[in-house]
Amino acid sequence: MLNKLLKSKKGLTLIELIVSLVIFAIISVAVSVSLAPTLFAFMRANDFAEYNILIDSIANQIINDLSQSTDQPDFPDAGYRPDGWNDITITKSTSWVRYTIDNAGAGRGMLMMETGGSAFLVFPEEFYKRKTVAFKLNLNPISTEPDGPVAYTLTVRLENINGDFLLEREYTARPLILNQYH
Repeated sequence: MLNKLLKSKKGLTLIELIVSLVIFAIISVAVSVSLAPTLFAFMRANDFAEYNILIDSIANQIINDLSQSTDQPDFPDAGYRPDGWNDITITKSTSWVRYTIDNAGAGRGMLMMETGGSAFLVFPEEFYKRKTVAFKLNLNPISTEPDGPVAYTLTVRLENINGDFLLEREYTARPLILNQYH
């Protein structure tokens, strides 16, 4: 009997074909339902990693110049855009640098650096991936002395192109020259 089945050249019947397709469909649905949450979680984690890279890059650029400042930076009082956000001028030993956010044109929401009278984007437009940034700097005296050591809190905020909040993080910077004798 087994020998007879192996020599059969008939192929699959219609019923066998339909049953195999139904089994394959059930398995496919089960796999896709179980993998969808995993794929969604992976996409969210990937987005969050991109947000962190963007915020950390911007903060590190500003903090690097803050740590080299020879005088207290010129920045508006703390507040909300445009009053306390997006405008810092840092004096270094041989030059000065001003950070702003371009709020008009193609570079809207991108970090701008001005030094020596010329302004340019710190990072290329592709780096932002349709996100906008804002930043704010607050002075935090470390002691009660009038000329005592100081630290700054830099807040960097990330939004999507529609203005929806994505992520905000605070960084602390201590200018080396301003704190060297304290």
